[in-house]
Amino acid sequence: MKSSDLSPHVYLDRAPKVHEDELEAAIVFEENMDNQCFDTLLDLLDITVKVVEYLYSRQTPLNHSDFLVIGSLDSDLKNWYNRLPSNLAWTPQNIETAPLSYFHLQ
Repeated sequence: MKSSDLSPHVYLDRAPKVHEDELEAAIVFEENMDNQCFDTLLDLLDITVKVVEYLYSRQTPLNHSDFLVIGSLDSDLKNWYNRLPSNLAWTPQNIETAPLSYFHLQ
């Protein structure tokens, strides 16, 4: 536990003042974030499926058309990353405030 995790009520031996509206807003935010993480993870898994199918369907050495497929998969992955909402990007601020589902994306 960090000292910043402690609020003044801990030092003053008082119960914290929790407003129901703030608590509900925090719950809704986390549920929304979980849904965003889940949807984004599904999009990433679609790309993963393409990669795995391509790798396991290979029966001959790589040729020119294979590089086009690999380039397309690379493009898909870059587009996925560029479409990430700012609250799902890997930033120090997001790491500090994100729910557990956020880390499944990374």
